[in-house]
Amino acid sequence: MVQDDTITTMVREAAVPLECRLAYDGVRENADGGVRVSLDFHPNDRPDALLSAPPGTRFLLVAVELDDNDTPRRRRFVATIGRPGQAYEDMLPSAQAGMLCNNPRFHEFLTALFGEPIMSFDDASDAVCLHCGVDRKRELATNPDAGRTWAALDEDFQHWKRTGEMR
Repeated sequence: MVQDDTITTMVREAAVPLECRLAYDGVRENADGGVRVSLDFHPNDRPDALLSAPPGTRFLLVAVELDDNDTPRRRRFVATIGRPGQAYEDMLPSAQAGMLCNNPRFHEFLTALFGEPIMSFDDASDAVCLHCGVDRKRELATNPDAGRTWAALDEDFQHWKRTGEMR
């Protein structure tokens, strides 16, 4: 598995700093429950890397809020999947899968289950989608057969976490 300090170094070396502002009409919810965020860039900070990329290109965005002195504002940010305070059992299957695909223990479980190294969020997502017969995790919430397959996989993972044994 890639160590956190290696990931930090990789991100630092690949980063393209861009200053922007959240657009006034900047946040709106998509029909699928996702969120679309609009950003305004100063002409001198034109994000050519973003503008010239083909649709579907994935980026890792890191946002740092600036105070009135253009100094990064320190804050503790906790990312949530689902609604804040929502119990895991009450989450949509797609949210559960998204959360577990970030979990190194889930990576270990999938590696043991499938016999292929699962070392990242993307590897875990691909394995879950392949196993459940869907193209994207969000389909786990809309495809009943895939949802049942996910529920069985999740139960197997919970059992493995408790006992260390495969079912």
